[in-house]
Amino acid sequence: VVVLGIGPIGLMAVAGAAHMGAARIIGVGTRPVCVDLAREYGATDVISYRDGDVVEQVLDMTDGLGADGVIICGCHPGDCHYSTGNYYARRRMTQAVDMVRYGIGTVSNVNYYGGTGSIGYPKFSGGRGMAGKTIHMELARGGRARIERMLKMVQYRRVDPGKMVTHRLHGLDKVEEALE
Repeated sequence: VVVLGIGPIGLMAVAGAAHMGAARIIGVGTRPVCVDLAREYGATDVISYRDGDVVEQVLDMTDGLGADGVIICGCHPGDCHYSTGNYYARRRMTQAVDMVRYGIGTVSNVNYYGGTGSIGYPKFSGGRGMAGKTIHMELARGGRARIERMLKMVQYRRVDPGKMVTHRLHGLDKVEEALE
């Protein structure tokens, strides 16, 4: 499994992939605190866009096969500006489809793309529509039952999201600061 973006959502995707039994989990990110947490949550490898094209890195690491699953959770800072969101949304989706395995691969998107326009789909790596690659574009399949199961994972300490806390702000007057 490749997790594109190892911020808080990506870190939980790493933990989820580990819990579900993924043998190899490749996180993509650069912030040292997130790299360390990704490894702690179960990433076997962490790669950076600074070290070259992430698609090429993943294909090299998987002997050209690609990953069984790619989870889009975010992007590096140059890709995340909402004013240029359409270009970067297409780029991120293209990367995911390019690196997911033919015949059995699944791309799961949990990233939010603001604005209007289209995300796009690469024709060649998508096998011109015949590659046997699945794309899921949804926030949370399973609704309430799934959320309750996830909360039980936290309650019984199977996953500790508290490791991601970097700041504590108190009071509603701090909401804007917290979002920043």
